[in-house]
Amino acid sequence: MTSHGKVHRAPNFRSVLLRPRNVGLMQHRGEIVGRADWMPLMDEPTWRSMVAVLEDPARLPSATNARKHLGSNIYVCGVCGATLKASSKPNRRGGGTRPVYRCRDKDCVTRDLPDLDSFVILQLMDRLARENTEDLTAPREEPVNVRALQDEMRSARRMLDDLATALGQGEMDMQEWRAAAGPARKRLAAAEGAMKDAVKRNPAAELIGAEDPEAVWMREAFDLSRKRATIDYLMKVTVHTARRGRMVGGSYFDAETIEIEWK
Repeated sequence: MTSHGKVHRAPNFRSVLLRPRNVGLMQHRGEIVGRADWMPLMDEPTWRSMVAVLEDPARLPSATNARKHLGSNIYVCGVCGATLKASSKPNRRGGGTRPVYRCRDKDCVTRDLPDLDSFVILQLMDRLARENTEDLTAPREEPVNVRALQDEMRSARRMLDDLATALGQGEMDMQEWRAAAGPARKRLAAAEGAMKDAVKRNPAAELIGAEDPEAVWMREAFDLSRKRATIDYLMKVTVHTARRGRMVGGSYFDAETIEIEWK
């Protein structure tokens, strides 16, 4: 039932679940503006994971409603604070149009869509390549040590590979292999189960501590909804007004006016 005594319909119930107020966040004109003074109904990582599931394009009734771009409704306008939306703009030379992000409310800023997405992904991969990636989850008080889980899975897989090699080369018989492989398989299964739980709370968990974050990012299973949830969970991307003309190096993309804040 709603607060007015009416029955919740499915679309309305979905919008209720997506409300930032559920985790004690205040919203103004579609933008989260800070913490509220009321009691949250759930923790923020759980809510963001739920939002990622509910906004998954595969779950939407119409493909026209699906988010088709990495930063739409996530990147923020540095002038008015509204989010950016995917749009198009006439090409500088010749006919046709090119995809861009533009300010949703006042058209304050406009940026080339592929260039901005590529820049954001490069910043993310650069951050994940550093040693202190645990800092990306520390502020959320994430109870799972993601890097330790990654190390445990790698160690168990290496042991299983070594045992398979030893079996193939006749250095052990099948009974010896089973006795040695059993504990390694249990270690791997336990670590993988813990990682699945971590991903439910933190969409970026699989990337943090991975040997090759870019390979994880490019996997088919790491689809657009996971990528969007990861960007939204880890980064605040603020797009300021670009300078005119070519930048140093000949590009028209003004990277210096893109502000990345790690959450």
